[in-house]
Amino acid sequence: MDCMVRSFIYYQHKTGDYILQQKHSSYEMVYYKSGAGSTVIGSEAYAYKPGSIAIISPEMIHDEYHKQDGNLYFCLFTYSDDFPLKDGVYETSGEFRGNIEYLLEMMKEEMAANEFLSKHVIDKIFDLILTLLIQRFSNSRTFAEEDIIVYARNYIRENATRNVNFEILSESLGYSYDRLRHLFVEKYKVGMYEYLLQSRIASAKKMLADTRLSIKEVAKRCGFNSSTRFNVMFKKYMEITPKEYRRKVSNENSSVINLKE
Repeated sequence: MDCMVRSFIYYQHKTGDYILQQKHSSYEMVYYKSGAGSTVIGSEAYAYKPGSIAIISPEMIHDEYHKQDGNLYFCLFTYSDDFPLKDGVYETSGEFRGNIEYLLEMMKEEMAANEFLSKHVIDKIFDLILTLLIQRFSNSRTFAEEDIIVYARNYIRENATRNVNFEILSESLGYSYDRLRHLFVEKYKVGMYEYLLQSRIASAKKMLADTRLSIKEVAKRCGFNSSTRFNVMFKKYMEITPKEYRRKVSNENSSVINLKE
């Protein structure tokens, strides 16, 4: 996934505190570590308790009322695509809840340390939190079928350089492989494996244009098990070999430089 934390606050609230209706330009996540109360997100009212997590999309009006003293983590974040979890309040418990609290505590400590690369570390930790939430709540069919297909596409694209097991991916999303494959083709007009290859070729094109890595190394980094296989698939999609593509891009760049001179 590709997310960026814009604001992260650990907050202590008092009994009777009321947060007026508001909205943000970014996604919002609130983790209620302790206390109890209620929140209205859009037109839906929810009760929260320790371990509850509120997800709120950009420009969604919401408020919050605290019936008890308590602590919460508040995070505004951007996300590269449509966020798979719907607006609402989700419940965590047991080991899963403990893992989420541990990661949030790590974020708080990193924020306080404010060291070199702390912002990068915070983004990566929160990325893991979001991944765990999506993994957990997708299995309970919390989000719509279309969102599951978007998530599958994003997962394939982001892991294209690795070996993606479509059976395991389908099972983790609560679908059979045949069903997920059918839905994927229905939405994107291309199969999951075909999309995986397209993503690998896109990565290869960038590496060929921007680096001087050998063809063999580009093939390896883009998930192909041999340079021969890479050459065959690249030519299938681009109608030229990787070597010819690199030469073509290099010549085009040289022409642009000459024109500027």
